[in-house]
Amino acid sequence: MRHWALKGVLLALVLALIPALKISADAAGPQSPACGNYKVVSNEVIAGVKFVKGTYQINTFGISCGKVMGSKGLFAQFLKLKDKDPLPKPWRYLADAIGAPKFSSGAGVGFRVQLIGAMPTKSPTPTPTAIGDPEGSIGGTPSPTPTPTPTPTPTAEPIVLPTSFENLYERRKGISLAAWQKSSEVIKASKNKSGAFEIITGPNTTPNFDDYPTPVSLVSRLFPARTEPAKTIVIRYKYVDLEWAETTLRSKLTAEEFTRLNNNEGGKAIAGRCEVSAKNCRGAMQQTTMSGLSLIIQGVPNEEDKNDPTSKLRFGSGMLEAHEYFHSLQRIPIMDKTEVWPHAWFREGSAEWVQNMAVNYNDYKTYQEFIALDCAGNCSRLSEADIVEFLEKSKENYTPPKFDRGENYSLSSRFIEALVALKGPDIMIDIYEQMGKRLTFEQGFKNTFGVEWSYALPILAKTIYANLKG
Repeated sequence: MRHWALKGVLLALVLALIPALKISADAAGPQSPACGNYKVVSNEVIAGVKFVKGTYQINTFGISCGKVMGSKGLFAQFLKLKDKDPLPKPWRYLADAIGAPKFSSGAGVGFRVQLIGAMPTKSPTPTPTAIGDPEGSIGGTPSPTPTPTPTPTPTAEPIVLPTSFENLYERRKGISLAAWQKSSEVIKASKNKSGAFEIITGPNTTPNFDDYPTPVSLVSRLFPARTEPAKTIVIRYKYVDLEWAETTLRSKLTAEEFTRLNNNEGGKAIAGRCEVSAKNCRGAMQQTTMSGLSLIIQGVPNEEDKNDPTSKLRFGSGMLEAHEYFHSLQRIPIMDKTEVWPHAWFREGSAEWVQNMAVNYNDYKTYQEFIALDCAGNCSRLSEADIVEFLEKSKENYTPPKFDRGENYSLSSRFIEALVALKGPDIMIDIYEQMGKRLTFEQGFKNTFGVEWSYALPILAKTIYANLKG
């Protein structure tokens, strides 16, 4: 977990450039790539809303494309209604939704239709008029009527998914879609296998998000072949409950376990998640004891950070919970097997990407929006050479001083996304497993991707830099 600080001018720019996010499920954006296009052959009205004739792109969320598309699909049925007919229950038109028209039958279920090519209305052909004769006279020579040049309907450039480092840069616009599709398919096809949870919340603490099982189960399903902790204890607290949290942590561990954990955190296993001067706790940490018990120590902020455009999603959607739980999966194949662990950028970049993917596995639009928001600050100032230097010089727990440690999260999640786009989400644990066999990061990378890290690094840097610049 990290602390955030974005200056007001930058925040204003970010919010001006990126659409505001709505957490309401009814107002959600398209939840997957487009189902396809539907041609409306005449001007129609649905629930009092005009739909001009043309080609519409349809995206669904929480409902299959087959139920919406085609001559018997929902959109076709709606078009057949009379102008003032209400939609069949429980369907309704979301008049307040941002962007293209949306229809919903309940929380998280519906579809969006977006006009991508309007059909031109035919203009009447003028009657030829004789030159030099009274208008409409017979036998005159008509002036030629110029044939209007049709305006071509713009078509979206098709997205081609990358398949190797050889075409990663060329197909960089397909990275997000490739990573999201591969991972979403894994989650949808898998079952939750997480262990037992004991969640303890401070007496004066109200968490921003209180559905721990959901994000945990999604992380579990993203890694169906990986081992998970048999038990996880979560301690959540605001600054006012600091002493309570310390006492609770001691009660859950042996004296030896507590001493070891606390020493690893500089004597601040609990207080280290908080800013004493502000009396606010925004940090979180995952640790695993020698006995295999997973601990998540989670500070709860007093209020939403207005300077962090990701704050609402990070603390209110289950992302933080998914982030910390994923760390427990990383530890299992490597803990106590080697002294050298993957670099901080790989560790935290993976968790940052997983939190977004897990929570938004059924919502591609919000997945993309979070990536843009997450990297809208420090990432934008980096040159391609800076990114190369970041990847070359960052080591296990070392980040070069010229870089913000937050880039281990935001920028690095872009690297992870590109790697997942090529090989799927399991590579994030596979590298840990290989290093648990006392291989170096470079050796593990080559075994996984079939190329040297030294070959992949400049391609990765060039690709991510180009995507950051749009």
